[in-house]
Amino acid sequence: LKGFLAVKDNPKYKKDVPVYLLHIYYQKKEYQKAIDLGKSFFAKPGYGSDPELNRIMANAYYELGDFKDALPYFESYERNTRNQISKDEQYRIGFTQFKTGHYHEAASSFQQVTGAQSVLAQNAWLHLAYCYLRTNQIRFAQNAFVSAYKLKSDSELTANAIITYLKLTLKEKGDTYNNPVGLAEDFLKSKSASYTQKNQVSKLLIQLYLNTNNKQAAINSIEKINNPDASLRTAYQLLTYQQAVEWYQTGRFSW
Repeated sequence: LKGFLAVKDNPKYKKDVPVYLLHIYYQKKEYQKAIDLGKSFFAKPGYGSDPELNRIMANAYYELGDFKDALPYFESYERNTRNQISKDEQYRIGFTQFKTGHYHEAASSFQQVTGAQSVLAQNAWLHLAYCYLRTNQIRFAQNAFVSAYKLKSDSELTANAIITYLKLTLKEKGDTYNNPVGLAEDFLKSKSASYTQKNQVSKLLIQLYLNTNNKQAAINSIEKINNPDASLRTAYQLLTYQQAVEWYQTGRFSW
């Protein structure tokens, strides 16, 4: 570090030294020092479009949670780099765009990260769903939440995805393209989910059951659940009663 600082103004090394210095500060997690030094270089001609300097500056601001200041550096990096942007970097760009309210741009960035089976991809699907919600693309949001749920790379993200999806589906009074009841039932079989998470999903599942027009299918679904909790048993009693009344009124007196 001392050696690079000693020659940072030497014309012979001025092209490479800034990148090395910023890298060192960044790796040492001295993000503000990296930013302060980077600003001094960006004030000089010839540095503004350097993709690596922009990338490090953007990530230093990102690590400090300063997404507003990170964004222009990420944008300059995207414009000027000749290298393929890594999935991790693309996610950071998308998250920065999301946090600064650029939801359409963030959706495009997150879409480029969703192709793998990983926690990063699951996070990208989840935030892509939130982008669709912010731009009132409800069906796309539901599909993205389901995709985030199905990856199951991280238990917390999985629970977040299914719970948010079920709440949205109840609010929208259904989902044409997915099976919310089946997805909720699948989650309740999970061994990695916590009691609190299962309890939340169980309550949402009851609302789905009670909202359904096909009471017999709902009854059959509850009967498949091992050790249903008290609220599910109560819903089962209500559904079977309603089904019995419906059959009586239509003259169906046998099973």
